[in-house]
Amino acid sequence: MGKVQDRMKKSGKYWIRLVKVNCAAPTIQDQKLPECEKKRSFVASKMKGKVVQPYSLSELFSVSSFEAQVISFVYNHMVSFAQNEEEVYQAMEHVKGSKDLIFMYTKGYGSQDHYKFLKFAIDRFGKYQFLLCTDQGIIEKMFGKQKSDEFGLWYFECAKTMKGGQCPQHQFKGQTFPRPEVIESFLDFGYKAKLVEIKTDGTTDLPEGVTILYLIVDSDSERTRMLSLAQDAISQVNSRMV
Repeated sequence: MGKVQDRMKKSGKYWIRLVKVNCAAPTIQDQKLPECEKKRSFVASKMKGKVVQPYSLSELFSVSSFEAQVISFVYNHMVSFAQNEEEVYQAMEHVKGSKDLIFMYTKGYGSQDHYKFLKFAIDRFGKYQFLLCTDQGIIEKMFGKQKSDEFGLWYFECAKTMKGGQCPQHQFKGQTFPRPEVIESFLDFGYKAKLVEIKTDGTTDLPEGVTILYLIVDSDSERTRMLSLAQDAISQVNSRMV
């Protein structure tokens, strides 16, 4: 508890206190909390003298999991939680013409991916809408079977999509939520196709998480021809995606 409280104070963003709840206290008994009636151990967020959000200890297994749950509570109007496929589509429809949507699947609340996702979201609410789910069934219905049952991240470009239209979607290819700068590169890269040449050390300047199509040639003349064809193809693809 002390470490969590210290971290929240340093952030200066949450403006709430974590408290240990004494179920025997008259003020707590008046609230008739289900957790108290079931005699479960729990931690809760407290605002204006009242317990407003209890947390099961099974969801609070590290300092990061504590902070993830607190961020979820404080910014619940900015980070939505989808319980079924329809709610994902409703979230997209709601932000069409105004914001892009970043949608993440994580196996459980309080995970490192959950924590990193929320930390990334805090300073970007004005630009994006964020949506979260923990139901793998939703993901399989929408996107099919995934390589990982722990994490998935999708970017829906809804800001330039009118009501009734379909938001272009792009899936991050990583297996865990990456560093903020990697996600920023992925979002900035967007849906536009780009042509880059592989460096002598075998690397490229492309961000992590994007799909790469390699063109392998065995002569300078073939290289020149393929570069010209690739440039034409990219121009055609990008002109249709604006």
